[in-house]
Amino acid sequence: MWVKAMLPIKIKMSHKWLVSCSTLFLTLFAGFTSAAPVINGIQIDGSELAQGVLIKVRGSGFGKKSQAAPKLYDKTDIVYENGTPNLHYSSYLEGADIVRQDQDPEALWTKSSEYLWGGVPPNISRSGTRGAHVSAHYSMPGIKSYLG
Repeated sequence: MWVKAMLPIKIKMSHKWLVSCSTLFLTLFAGFTSAAPVINGIQIDGSELAQGVLIKVRGSGFGKKSQAAPKLYDKTDIVYENGTPNLHYSSYLEGADIVRQDQDPEALWTKSSEYLWGGVPPNISRSGTRGAHVSAHYSMPGIKSYLG
């Protein structure tokens, strides 16, 4: 780089610098140059959108995805792990404690609170659910209750 007084600055660019900048530019903006998905139609089963209504989107260019998020979807009595239902907690009765895997090898949660140091384990509650499509939820009865 050469500087003449305080006026315009001349920059000597090397071939490597130019190639690096070009590569960076193409890498950052490659997503803008690729084709977007094309939607040919949308079909909704039912007259209005509601819980459980199936929506089908048809088209091309969506790409392939091996695992769609979420990998874990927990509805308490049914837990979906990588799309596979785990019904372990479905047989739990009202108020049943959620214990750690060292006490229940089939337990989903590895670090739920326990009775040590004043903690109280979370439990299953089937009363006071938040909607028609939820049949159970976790209850945290103590200030030191947690799932993890």
